[in-house]
Amino acid sequence: MQATRGCPHTCAFCSVSAFNGAAQRRRPAEEVAAEVAALPERFFLLVDDSLAAEPEYAKALFRALAPLRKHWVSQVTLKSTDDPELIRLAAESGCVGVFVGLETFSDRALESVDKGFNQVEEYRSRIRILHQNGIAVEAGVVLGFDADGPGVFAKTLRLLDELEIDMIQVSVLTPLPGTRFFKEMASRILDRNWAHYDYHHVVFQPRRMTAESLQAGHDWLTREFYQPWRILRRLWRQALRPLGARGLPYAAAVNFAYLGRILRWSIKGWDPAAEGGLPERRPAPQTPRLAQVC
Repeated sequence: MQATRGCPHTCAFCSVSAFNGAAQRRRPAEEVAAEVAALPERFFLLVDDSLAAEPEYAKALFRALAPLRKHWVSQVTLKSTDDPELIRLAAESGCVGVFVGLETFSDRALESVDKGFNQVEEYRSRIRILHQNGIAVEAGVVLGFDADGPGVFAKTLRLLDELEIDMIQVSVLTPLPGTRFFKEMASRILDRNWAHYDYHHVVFQPRRMTAESLQAGHDWLTREFYQPWRILRRLWRQALRPLGARGLPYAAAVNFAYLGRILRWSIKGWDPAAEGGLPERRPAPQTPRLAQVC
């Protein structure tokens, strides 16, 4: 389902604003609710890029969805938690999970791509608000910023655990054609095979590590986060939260879907920092083919 299209933010690496402009178009809330009511399924996905960008519209939509007693997930920014009423109405309307683009734990990296509205020091408190309302959090994580060195992979894994993130989508920073970031990275692009511009292939020269190290670290972080013992620990932790059981089936489905893809494509990689650099004659890392799972 789609209620809105576009995003008012202009992050340098994002194709959404490059394609749609820095604006959001919105369907009438009642029209969206009527379409959802006609669906036989009890669960649906709102594929909007920034569902709550206009809070009053989002609140009207949530009020229209609430009587349907269905469950749904979508994408929002962490800034949405500035409005407690909005988050409460989202939960009451059936929201059991959201995808949020954390991207990185470096304020410098966020500023470099015009995403300074994300504040790293606020991640914990904002994620806690979502969890307190029974909303599971899937975090978008991007690797390969100029601020990222070989230690970024283990650091990111540790911080994701500390924040009690329920799921992640790990991506390689990718200079998509048509974005401002593509123009900025023109002299560092190594691969112009557009089939590789899927957020899971390294197509440019990183500043503080080799391209092979970035690929290996991406694969390693993906595999380590979805280790079975980590999945079970996250699901148990979620089950113990007040209202956490509401989103437990969704979180379990996403976690095990990612694990299945990791096993199917033998995604392994290694931690470049732990290896003390790139070992000689190490096999090339397996490149994941992980589409976002919602």
